Amino acid sequence: MNRVVNTFSIAIAIAAVVLSAGCYGGKLVKMPINAEQSSIQADSIRAQQLRILRILDDLQRQIAEERESRVRYQAQ
Repeated sequence: MNRVVNTFSIAIAIAAVVLSAGCYGGKLVKMPINAEQSSIQADSIRAQQLRILRILDDLQRQIAEERESRVRYQAQ
């Protein structure tokens, strides 16, 4: 009886180790894929930020030109 309990306990311990290693192993396998996807998303965000900065620069330039035009018109 005692031997059956010990064998059962060992079997449960082994099953727990295998199951937890399987879950952790799955996380390790997915991690590089997630890192690659995150890197792609970060590059995409950087590209969007650059486009937005160019648009803002163009808008600031247009505002400055309109101010100069208004000042010249008021001076006349």
